[in-house]
Amino acid sequence: MEEYKNTWGLYPWFPERGEHLIHPTQRQDIPTNSYYGRVFYCSGTSDDGYLILHFINRDYLVKPDLYRVVPDPKFNFGDWVKFIKASNIVIGMILGIGWHFRENRECYTLTMNDRKLKKRYWAEDLELIQL
Repeated sequence: MEEYKNTWGLYPWFPERGEHLIHPTQRQDIPTNSYYGRVFYCSGTSDDGYLILHFINRDYLVKPDLYRVVPDPKFNFGDWVKFIKASNIVIGMILGIGWHFRENRECYTLTMNDRKLKKRYWAEDLELIQL
């Protein structure tokens, strides 16, 4: 499973696929977690064989059965970007990285002034900046 270390991927888990795919210590969180449509960063594996997937500021421990590697996203969680909103250049932070299945590519959710923006953004709509 080391082949998944330092990759980005999808984990399309639904309850029908079985709780056995989720680490026992995280099963109580299942109703509040949505795995579908998120792009996770895999930092490696746990001693008991679960992948360690990172999304925003949380780690998820899952069996590798459903993990599918996708191309590395252009931006990472917490990156600061500028973009056009209502004809103005504004600055926001990458909050989440999602997967658009129809377009087969990543999209980004942003925060601006500590508020999550409703629109999803494509990589070409954003430019990385240093603050």
